Amino acid sequence: MTSILNNSAALSALQSLQMTQQSLATVENQVSTGLSVASAADNSSYWSIATQLNNDSGIVTAANSAMSEGQSVLATATSAINSVITTLNSMATALTQAQNPGANIGNINTSIASLGQQLTDAVNAASFNGVNVVNGTQNTMSFVAGFNASATGGSVNTISFAAQALTGGAAQPTTTSSTITSPTTIAALKGLTAAAGAPSVGTDQVIFSSSATAPETLTVNSVDAAGNATSTTYAALDANGNAINGNAFPTDANIKGLAVSTTVTPGPTVTTNTSTITDPTGIAQAKAIYAGGAGGAGTYASPSVTLSIAGSTAAGLTVVSQDVSGQTTTSTTYTALDANGNNSITDTGLTFANAASFAVTTTTSTTAASLLTQNGVDLTGGTGATSTFQIGGTTTASQGLAAVNQAIAAVTNYAALIGATQDRMTTATTFNSALTTNYANGVSGLVDADMNTASTRLQALQTQEQLGIQSLSVANQNASLILKLFQ
Repeated sequence: MTSILNNSAALSALQSLQMTQQSLATVENQVSTGLSVASAADNSSYWSIATQLNNDSGIVTAANSAMSEGQSVLATATSAINSVITTLNSMATALTQAQNPGANIGNINTSIASLGQQLTDAVNAASFNGVNVVNGTQNTMSFVAGFNASATGGSVNTISFAAQALTGGAAQPTTTSSTITSPTTIAALKGLTAAAGAPSVGTDQVIFSSSATAPETLTVNSVDAAGNATSTTYAALDANGNAINGNAFPTDANIKGLAVSTTVTPGPTVTTNTSTITDPTGIAQAKAIYAGGAGGAGTYASPSVTLSIAGSTAAGLTVVSQDVSGQTTTSTTYTALDANGNNSITDTGLTFANAASFAVTTTTSTTAASLLTQNGVDLTGGTGATSTFQIGGTTTASQGLAAVNQAIAAVTNYAALIGATQDRMTTATTFNSALTTNYANGVSGLVDADMNTASTRLQALQTQEQLGIQSLSVANQNASLILKLFQ
């Protein structure tokens, strides 16, 4: 049936043409973008996987960039260590010459002082982007090394590195920040009583800000039994989170929050042991200790001995010494006890004749080791204007040479540790590069268009479009044939 109200042939041809044009638009987009899956609408599953892979690839690439910086830090340290070893070799040569009869010790000491300064200069200059792993400012470090992708988000891979100090070696502080908004906590802090005395175990130092034009703060300083120092500063904030200036912290009603900054500075490792000497031989040895030396700072070669015998003070003596590295200090106190075990003896003599036994307290304090301090000898010469490492004083040429050789061994071992870490970083960098390539190939397989297929498909669809247009034109002309029936 032919109808002038409905041209089914034309509608069918139009529908066919529209489908062809839709397919043509899709193929044209693939050709122009190179993607078969350009958005989630094209294939939500593939698009989602590809997006996650691209994100993971970006993280791995960032890890490689971070590792490049870490490698530069270690390479800088390696250069400094090479310089240090060269200087130590020169120092060993000078100390060997100093043991020869007729050696000019004055000139050799001048040379040693200059070489010691070279050691300090090399260590202090070994900084890359503010990070120095040889001057004691770093402890255990974690260098970013990669990324472990997982369904729950993944985690960052790190390479741990234990930094050692060629000089310095003091424990480094760590600082954390937070914000307090609890009215109860704020009120409790405002209610603290100022205490300006130095902090000690069990007693904090509490300081309120005193300037009316500086930020309003409360600082609490404390120290524990191990010597770890903690300093916490509470800075007053108003209702909008802005800092408040003033000196009325305890009574300021405008304080609605506190910005907290806590710095912990590790102290030396301290251990204390107590015992009692009751055997006659031990008592006799304790009484004779004073004859072995007195005064001084208590070094490895010369322990210091001090007495407490004046007035009503319990009689006793304290011996302070260092180990061969100069990093561990041992303080031993002998308190004289009477026959009943009481420390009531106030002997004013030097023999402790009335002592029936001794209570012994030994405290050992260990600080971070410095590789250029060996056998109690600081090869850099110390920090003063005059070098403390000189031949002919408390240190002989042979002792100095032994310290230098030990320092060379210690520094060489540290260089080996740095080199092993660099090798591990290089391996991780190579793996990350391969991983990003795999990610790229995986994404390509999921979303990239096959350009050979797309180009062939494009030509076919263009031909179909032309035929569809012609077919629609023919179908539209069919209706006009009805007019001939009325002629």
